[in-house]
Amino acid sequence: MKKVIIVDDSEPIRSQLKEALVQEGSYDIIEAGNGEEGFKIAKENQDCNLLIVDLNMPKMGGIELLEALEKSDICLDTPKIIFTTETLKDDKNARKMKEDGKRLGVKTWFTKPLTPKRIEILLTTMGQLIKRYN
Repeated sequence: MKKVIIVDDSEPIRSQLKEALVQEGSYDIIEAGNGEEGFKIAKENQDCNLLIVDLNMPKMGGIELLEALEKSDICLDTPKIIFTTETLKDDKNARKMKEDGKRLGVKTWFTKPLTPKRIEILLTTMGQLIKRYN
């Protein structure tokens, strides 16, 4: 069974993702409600196959979480997906954020809300990332 860590401050998003992954039947899901919790969970589960991280969270945002993991040599080779409600326009800040994400192992970005179609695409993407990087 593949282990996926979901770090998002929105309980409904975590629940929606967990439900979709449980229906797939081949994932062990671990949840965290903010970046600090996500760091602790990732540290305890370095054998995870995928990290799904919200960009904007209290206590520690997604990029800060990924930077902390990198500095601690935790889950360096684990593929990461960023969730966000932001539309990342093509401006200087968005480009820097995407560059930082890529450097930190982010393989793709998904925009919220999670519609049935987006969940379908996410599940396909997750399967491809796990197969490729694990």
